[in-house]
Amino acid sequence: MSNSKSLHHSPLLKSGFHGHTVTPIYDEKSAFGPSNSHTSSFLVFGGLVNGTPGASALWHLSVDAAQLAQMLSSPSIGSDQGKWCTWKPVTLQSKSNKLGTTRMGHAAICFGRTLYIVGGYSDGAYQENSLALNTGSEKMRWRQLQNSAFARVGHSIVAYNESREEALMFGGTWKGEATNSLF
Repeated sequence: MSNSKSLHHSPLLKSGFHGHTVTPIYDEKSAFGPSNSHTSSFLVFGGLVNGTPGASALWHLSVDAAQLAQMLSSPSIGSDQGKWCTWKPVTLQSKSNKLGTTRMGHAAICFGRTLYIVGGYSDGAYQENSLALNTGSEKMRWRQLQNSAFARVGHSIVAYNESREEALMFGGTWKGEATNSLF
């Protein structure tokens, strides 16, 4: 797939984008939910481009699985002209748009319509917060949740009880030291 023109048009691949997260969105009532049974929807957050903060911290990626399968089975792979995916920057309401826009090394998880960005590194410091974005709201804006356990980079987060919106956070680097802590 590296030869695909869809990937070449991705804003994330232009100049060494790294430190971001890609989070699937399953809730159809979300502003970014799948539009049909063969479409997958993702939110891509944060990261750096060429070692500096990216211009937009949040992107919506929509992948049409039927178009992708057709492109992959075609003898002229790479000539899809961008039909199987679309990239759109996400515009947020209010001053919350400025929260965490330079963040990298964070973890992300989605419960229902809410995207959570946990920890990471921004503005020269480990971030002791999580950002929450209700993607089902008409006026999307970030909320901050403070917790010193979030102050880490390179960690993982996974849902273990979706109905109660409970997750496990593991590892990463905390205060410059690698850790095996589990929260």
